[in-house]
Amino acid sequence: TTHDIGDIEDLCESIVVLDEGRKIYDGTLDELVNKFTSRRIILETEDAIELEIEGVEEIESINGKTKILFDSEKISASELMNKVLERYDVGDFQIKEPDIEMVVKKIYNEGI
Repeated sequence: TTHDIGDIEDLCESIVVLDEGRKIYDGTLDELVNKFTSRRIILETEDAIELEIEGVEEIESINGKTKILFDSEKISASELMNKVLERYDVGDFQIKEPDIEMVVKKIYNEGI
């Protein structure tokens, strides 16, 4: 057992989450992350990006950077990037995986 979230990410493939002694999740770390969070792509663009694509949950453009939150079960990062590149010039991009600490906080705040 541990309360150190960094240890969980570094050492574990599966995870059990307890809340007041009650098991609220038992499964793989990847399944937990996929179930409770969206993936993020951060792009450097000259223009604000506007997309109507299934799986895209939120788009935020500020000062040449655009953050796109998407559901990886509905659209993959590569499919989404292909659709963006068909319409926009992108200088650089990063695909950000959600960290387990954010996932666990979301579970405790919002429940399962």
